[in-house]
Amino acid sequence: MKAERLLEELRLHVQHYDGMVLSRMGLTSRFQARVRRGVAAKEDVDSVLEPLRKAFAATEREEVKQIEKLVKQHPAYGVLSGIVGLGPVLIGRLIAIVQDVGRFDTVSKLWKYVGMDVRDGKAPKRKRGEKSTWSPAGRRLCYNIGDSFIKSRSPYREFYDLKKALYRKRHPEKIDSGRKSKDGKVIYDYTDGHVHAMARRYMVKLFLSHAWELWRQVEGLPVRAPYAMEYLGHTGQITPEQMKAKPKAKRKTKPKEKRDGKKKAK
Repeated sequence: MKAERLLEELRLHVQHYDGMVLSRMGLTSRFQARVRRGVAAKEDVDSVLEPLRKAFAATEREEVKQIEKLVKQHPAYGVLSGIVGLGPVLIGRLIAIVQDVGRFDTVSKLWKYVGMDVRDGKAPKRKRGEKSTWSPAGRRLCYNIGDSFIKSRSPYREFYDLKKALYRKRHPEKIDSGRKSKDGKVIYDYTDGHVHAMARRYMVKLFLSHAWELWRQVEGLPVRAPYAMEYLGHTGQITPEQMKAKPKAKRKTKPKEKRDGKKKAK
């Protein structure tokens, strides 16, 4: 299959898969909200939701099969598939969203495209009435990859734990941000959720820098050293190879003694 056709088919299946997942989650959330408000009984909601969940799940499984089949034909799959916590569907979604890694001659441009950059010292947020200046699907994928790394105990998890401990050490307690929510409640910075999100963001950006490097190499494109190393003289770069899964050592088994009917002398 030609590269252009492969990418287009993969992109369509990924979009359909993402759409199904978002629809299922949105539908479930709306029905659960009706239960919380007392508008509907939980038993009635469950009776309606259960067949819908099964229908969504069946369609999602079919899309997963198609994504897995297509993504294995892409050159980037071979260099990304050894990373713990990064399965075929996540790789397929990454390829479908980025499409052409040649568009990003620096990793910072890739970070910006998926909403993982920093603007005015904070993560970018979409303002009401304005369009996002990043890929919403790309940012959702980054959250999913981060959660997968944490749950699977990926080697990237070590850097999440280190950053989380560091951020919490710098900010031992949550602080009043000086802002209030619509219902008048105080908004705090450096809550447990905020610290978790910051550490997860750092971990995902590290992964993206590795994915960018590996993907560009397999495509025969030039790769630049990280800014801190190229211009500031920093050392100690974390390489993609360190994040690959190590093959499990085979257990040594003792050869079975031949049974000849005679007991071995003690």
